[in-house]
Amino acid sequence: MNTRRDVIRGLRNGLIGAGLVLALVALGFTLLAAGRPLLGTTLSLDNALSTGLLLGSAVALGYLGLGGVLFLAGLLLRADPRWLTRDAWLAAPVLAVLAAAAFGFASGVGEYADRPLTRAGSVSLDVEGPDIGRVQVSGQAQCILEAGIHLAVHAGTGEGSALLAPDGRQVRIQFGLVGGSTPRLALDIGSASAADARSPAPLLHLVPGATRHGGRLEFAGLAPLNSATGAPAEMQAWSGNLAWQCSF
Repeated sequence: MNTRRDVIRGLRNGLIGAGLVLALVALGFTLLAAGRPLLGTTLSLDNALSTGLLLGSAVALGYLGLGGVLFLAGLLLRADPRWLTRDAWLAAPVLAVLAAAAFGFASGVGEYADRPLTRAGSVSLDVEGPDIGRVQVSGQAQCILEAGIHLAVHAGTGEGSALLAPDGRQVRIQFGLVGGSTPRLALDIGSASAADARSPAPLLHLVPGATRHGGRLEFAGLAPLNSATGAPAEMQAWSGNLAWQCSF
C-alpha cells in the first residue's frame, strides 16, 4: 500500500533527479562547446553556459514528464513503494535511451531501404537491323535497384566498361524494369541510336521467369533515329533479344 510519505518521497526524488540531469547536461555542454565554433560562431564561456542551462532545462523537463507518467502509472496500479520512490525515476532515462535507439535504428533502416542498391552484372545482346546488320556482344554491366522494385541495367555507358562489337563499333545498353515488370530499352550501336520511348510501335516482351536477378527480353520495332531528320526511321527498326544477370 502506497502511503502519503511514499508519494512525497517519490516526488522529491524526481525533482532531485531532474536537477542532476539539468546540471550534468549544462556542465557537459559548457565543457564541450566553450571556445569552439558552433553554427558559424565561437561560443564564449558565458554563452556556452547559458545555452547549456537552456538545453539542460529542456532535457530535465522531458525527464520529469516521462518519470511523472511512470510515477502516476505506479500510483494507479498500486505498485510497490520502491517504484514510486526510486524505480520510476531510474526507468525514465533508460526508456528515453531505448526510444532514441529504436528511432535511430528505424531511421537508419528506412534510409538504407530508400538508397539505391548497386551490384555488378552482365549482359548479352543479339540485335539486327537494316542499318546496323547483326551485332552480338556480351560484357559486364552495372545493375541498380531502387526502392526494391525498379531495376536499371547499364552496360558500355561508363569509363572502363566499353562494349565493342566484333567490327569495333561501341555498344551502349540501357535497360530497365519499371515497377519490376515494365521493360524499357535504349541501345546505341556505333553512331546509331534507338529506344522504345522514341519508337512509334515498339514490342518489348519479357520471357517468363524474368526477375531483377536475371532474365531475357525479346524486342522488335525499335526504330533508330534518322541521322538527317532526327525522326524515328520505322523502316530501319531493330529486333533481337537481351539477356541480363545481376548479383543482387
